[in-house]
Amino acid sequence: MAGLSTSALLLIAFVIPGAVFVWRFEAQAGLYGVGLKDRALRLMGASAVLFSLSAWALYWAYIDYRPTFAELAMPPWWFWILPILYTIGPGVIGSVLGYAWKKDWPGARFIIGKNRAPRAWDHLFQDEPAGILRCKLRSKTWIGGVYAQGHGNEPYTSGYPEPQDLYLPAMIDINPETGETITDEDDIPIVLDWGVLLRWEDIEVLEFERLPEKTNGS
Repeated sequence: MAGLSTSALLLIAFVIPGAVFVWRFEAQAGLYGVGLKDRALRLMGASAVLFSLSAWALYWAYIDYRPTFAELAMPPWWFWILPILYTIGPGVIGSVLGYAWKKDWPGARFIIGKNRAPRAWDHLFQDEPAGILRCKLRSKTWIGGVYAQGHGNEPYTSGYPEPQDLYLPAMIDINPETGETITDEDDIPIVLDWGVLLRWEDIEVLEFERLPEKTNGS
């Protein structure tokens, strides 16, 4: 029973840092490759690396404080900081690497991998670009909208592996037959005060244009 308990504790100690790392990494980078096989491999790989880095500390704690726990004695107060660091540390590392991978920081691709997005859809929206979208629907109608973060009611795009859908909180005035953007006397696109929710299966063509510095109604 003692051997089983030790094995169970070692298994938990091995899995926890990888699970926390993957959880925080995906919170920043997105749920890319979240099939059971992909997630299991990512978790085991992260656990192996983090467990190896902290193996010396675990060995020291086990050797020095095993008699203390066996005698049901209370270890020093600072001992309880170790399990907190053991769980918070991988979370911090996962958050930083996930954010670096999403923002394409130098060296992030070398550490995490080159392919930052599994689909062209995710590749287009993962860096939160600011621009104007024009969509030709399968009904042959053209619509357009503003895609820009940090302006109150923000746009949203689903990420892998969820079905591709897109929410645009502000539309632009556009000719529904030709797709031509209608502008004011200063040649600035006219922003309308309603939004739209789109599904990829309803879109035939999607065009993206960098957002001008000034947009009427923004």
